[in-house]
Amino acid sequence: MAVKKWLLSAMMAAMIAAALPVSVQAAPETMPDGTVFDADYYAQQNPDVVAALGADPGMLYQHYVVAGKTEGRLPCAPTGAAMAAIPADFDAAFYAAAYPDVAAALGSDPWTLYQHYVNYGRIEGRLGNAGGMVQAQVQPVVNYTGMTYVTKDMNGNQVALKDIFSSHKYTMVNIWATWCGPCRGELDELGEINREYQAKGCAVIGLLDDGNTSSGRSTAKKLLSAAGADYMNLVLTNELGRAFWTDCVPTSFFVDQTGNIVGEPIYGAAPYEYRATFDALLRQ
Repeated sequence: MAVKKWLLSAMMAAMIAAALPVSVQAAPETMPDGTVFDADYYAQQNPDVVAALGADPGMLYQHYVVAGKTEGRLPCAPTGAAMAAIPADFDAAFYAAAYPDVAAALGSDPWTLYQHYVNYGRIEGRLGNAGGMVQAQVQPVVNYTGMTYVTKDMNGNQVALKDIFSSHKYTMVNIWATWCGPCRGELDELGEINREYQAKGCAVIGLLDDGNTSSGRSTAKKLLSAAGADYMNLVLTNELGRAFWTDCVPTSFFVDQTGNIVGEPIYGAAPYEYRATFDALLRQ
C-alpha cells in the first residue's frame, strides 16, 4: 500500500534530515532552491509525515526535499492554474470517501488527492469517480512558443527539438529524473508506448532533469538500457525548463508537428493516460 510506503520514507527522511540543518519559518518562505515552502500547509496536508517527524518546519522541509517531492507532495497550496489542471471527471470528494486510508494520510485537498490518484491510486486499481477510471482530457491546441530549442542527447550530440516535432504527428515529452522512483518505474512502459505509437506516426522523448551532470547522464543511460527504453532522451536545459514548466516529476506534455503544446500536462506516472491521450489526439 502506497500510504504505508510513504510513512517508511518519512522515517528515512528523518535520519537524513539530521545532517541537513535548515531554518524555515511557519509562514510561506522562498527557499534557496527557489521552492516556496509553507510548513503549516505541508503539515496539514501530510499528517503521516507529522506523525513520524513532528511539526518542526525545518524537518518538514527536509522531508519534502528528500522524499516528499518525489512522492508528488506539494510544498505549498496549489495555484489556480494547478487546480484547473485536475480533470473534470476526477471526483475528489468521492475519492476521499471511498478510500479513507488515503484521506487519513493526506487530508481532503483536491489537488493532493488527484496527485495520489495519478501516482499510486490508478496503479492500485482505485477509481477516480463513481463511474470508474478518469479519462484523458484533450484540450484545444495552445500556441505556446513554437519550440525551436536546441539541446543535447545523452551522448553529447546536439539535437533541435523542432526536427523531432516536425517528424511526428504528436510527440510526448516526458520530464523525469534519475532520483525519481515513479520515473524509473515507468521507463519500460514508456519504451513500449514509443514502439507502439511509432507505427501511428507518434513518438516519446525524455527530458532529463539531472542531465546537466555527467553522473546524471551516465546513470540515465544505465537505467534506460536496463529497462529496454530505447526512445530518445535529452538534457533538460534551463530554457526548456521554462517552456515545459513543472514543479514535479514525472510530468508529460504532448506537442504537435508545429511545436504547439496540446492540452494540459499529465502529472505523475500514468501509462494508461499517455495511451488514452495519444488515441484521443489521433482521433481528432
